[in-house]
Amino acid sequence: MIDLQDKSVCPTLAEIGAYVRNPVFMELCFQSESAEESRIMKKTAFIIFTGFIMLAASGFAVRIIDAAVQIDDDIFLLLAFLAAMNLGIGFVSYKIYKLSNKK
Repeated sequence: MIDLQDKSVCPTLAEIGAYVRNPVFMELCFQSESAEESRIMKKTAFIIFTGFIMLAASGFAVRIIDAAVQIDDDIFLLLAFLAAMNLGIGFVSYKIYKLSNKK
């Protein structure tokens, strides 16, 4: 039995389910757990996809800039441009992710 007054004891989910004595509670807990796993998988896939977009965009940008301008002397400018471009892609990706999760 759970002692609600004892703050030092952390009951397990099974103990809480026995205390509540409602089978719907345990079903709700398992559904919440699977929903959380689904959210984590979606977020991971979104981050990986954004990383691939950043890599592809960086590769294309380097080729285009190198073909248009000889930037060998000022590599800092190229790195700053790539950092700004990837920051912009990351920001847009973050906003799209947040908008897709609003319900």
